Amino acid sequence: MGGGAVIEKVTAFVTRDARTAPGGREVLVFRHSNPRAGIQLPAGSVEVGEAIEAAVLREVAEETGLTDVVITGEPERAALELDDDQVYLVEHPSRWRARGIAVGSPVTRLLEADGDHARLEARDPHGKPLPLRVTPDAFTRDVRRWLFHLELRRAAPERFERAFDTPEPWSFYWVDLDFGPRLRDRHREWFAQMRPRLWVG
Repeated sequence: MGGGAVIEKVTAFVTRDARTAPGGREVLVFRHSNPRAGIQLPAGSVEVGEAIEAAVLREVAEETGLTDVVITGEPERAALELDDDQVYLVEHPSRWRARGIAVGSPVTRLLEADGDHARLEARDPHGKPLPLRVTPDAFTRDVRRWLFHLELRRAAPERFERAFDTPEPWSFYWVDLDFGPRLRDRHREWFAQMRPRLWVG
């Protein structure tokens, strides 16, 4: 289904030591400027020709401004993040918006496929249905998400704001290892998967 493109994604669990917190560590999360987006972990897409390790370091630097971080251990592969009727747009939503189509998320519903074209139902940034008619190479189900643990090597503020990909800044802050259930959607699942690795023994 789709054009066969492989979409590789990375998610960063940036930690700092906090001996008084459950598990002995805290993890960096952020509240998106769009209230519908909820609380998330830094994450993004691997660019063409880019190693996944380079991608996660780049995404952390771009989204958080933190560069003094190091990858700890090997990444873990997350479970498929699409439901049975969902597909993933190959092009980033920002490229759709540049063409005047306000796609809020690359995850869309496949309504119908006839070989030459497919009908998708995307969502705009406000969560409203957005019909799309595309060719099969515009979407895929082959999404591979890599979860990375990164350790912060220099002090960072308790809370800070940074604008990335939106005019309004995102609000970053540190949480303990019991925070996972308050994250949005798939971020909650990724947190549950990685939590045992983040615990200080």
